[in-house]
Amino acid sequence: MKRLSRVIILMGILSASANMYGQYYQATDFTAENLFTNNIEGPNVDKKGNLFVVNFQKDGTIGVVNKKGKVKLFVTLPEGSTANAIMFDAQENMLLADLPGTIF
Repeated sequence: MKRLSRVIILMGILSASANMYGQYYQATDFTAENLFTNNIEGPNVDKKGNLFVVNFQKDGTIGVVNKKGKVKLFVTLPEGSTANAIMFDAQENMLLADLPGTIF
């Protein structure tokens, strides 16, 4: 019962502090709408803070979003390839798990 009381008190404190500023945090878009396909996958960030995402504008591509929200095509994959995961090794080489089974 003591633990439940502490949780309720903590929730009240957090709620009150959020309301001090008149509103709760509201997320906003960082990039324009519809830059990525419905098959968007594999987000990962490199050491420089660039966000790499699978299926930029069309399937079979990798897009990169910089820290300022600017998005551009990074690479178009070979015909028939659709990556679904992005990883970076210790040397910052990008590794892609490819849906058809190829690893780049």
